[in-house]
Amino acid sequence: QVTRTVSKEKRVEDVPVIRDFPEVFPEDLSGLPPPRQVEFRIDLIPGATPIFQSPHSEPGMDIMSSK
Repeated sequence: QVTRTVSKEKRVEDVPVIRDFPEVFPEDLSGLPPPRQVEFRIDLIPGATPIFQSPHSEPGMDIMSSK
């Protein structure tokens, strides 16, 4: 008979980015940070279209495009 025990506690080995890129983390990584009272999130609006805009405008681009 095989029984399966599921732990609700996260382990370092369970985090995909740590598992996939172990070379960027210290060998003695003691564990994950404690849960925070406020988790970061971005609320998305269903059906909203993304904004396509250049993050920076090149100097002189407005002058060049007006000619």
